[in-house]
Amino acid sequence: MLSLMKEFGVALVLGLMLGVFASGASADVLGGSGWYASWSSSDVNVQVLNESDTDVTLEITKTLSCPGFNKAPAVTIAFQQIAMDAETVSRIIINSEAITNACTGEYDYWGGFRWILTPSGNVSFNEPASKANGWTGGGLAPLNSTSETWTKDELTIVGGPAILSGTPQGVYTPGTGLVIDVDLKLPYPVFFGFKQVPLPGGELPEPATMAIFLVGAGSLMTKRLRRRT
Repeated sequence: MLSLMKEFGVALVLGLMLGVFASGASADVLGGSGWYASWSSSDVNVQVLNESDTDVTLEITKTLSCPGFNKAPAVTIAFQQIAMDAETVSRIIINSEAITNACTGEYDYWGGFRWILTPSGNVSFNEPASKANGWTGGGLAPLNSTSETWTKDELTIVGGPAILSGTPQGVYTPGTGLVIDVDLKLPYPVFFGFKQVPLPGGELPEPATMAIFLVGAGSLMTKRLRRRT
C-alpha cells in the first residue's frame, strides 16, 4: 500500500507542475486514509491528528500575506484519492485551523472568511455533522458577531470585528470538526479542491483555473493506475 501511495504521489506532483501551482508547493500522504494532499504555499501546513476506518481528522495552519500590498491570495489544498475505494475513507474532518492575517497596508483587515469545495457535486460540507462536532466558526473571536451561510460546496462567515493584522485578533481559529463528505462512487480516482478565501482580501472562486489543475492531476493519476492494472 505504501509503495502504491508513493507512486501515485509522484504522479500527482507532476500533475501539479502541469497545473496552476507555483514553486514552493508542498504535499503529503495523509496517513493510511487513502488520500494525498498538496498545497501551493510554504506558509500552509497540514497534519493528521487521528484516523479511523471511516474518517481522517486533520489540523491546518496557514499564514496569509499580501505580496506587494495586494489582496491576500486564496489558498487551495488539493485532495487526491490514492487507494482503492475500500481502503479510502469517505469523510475528512478539519478538526482545527489557525489562520493568521499577515497582510499590511490597505488589506490588513478581513471582515470574514470563505471555504469552497470544487468541483461541486462529488464532495460536500456536512453542516449537521459539523455542528454536532462543535464547529462554531461564526461564534468565535474575533468573528464573534457573525452570520454563517452554508451550502453543500461553500461556507461563508461575515460580519463582526475584523481579523486585523499585527494584533492578537489577527489569528482566526474556527471551531473544531468541520466535516467534508466525499462520494467515492464516482469514477476512480476522486480528486477535489478545498479553497480558503479571506474576505475582503481574497478573490471569488476561479473555476476555470481550478479545472485546469484538477484535470491535469487526475489525468496522470488515471494513466498510472491503468498501467498497474
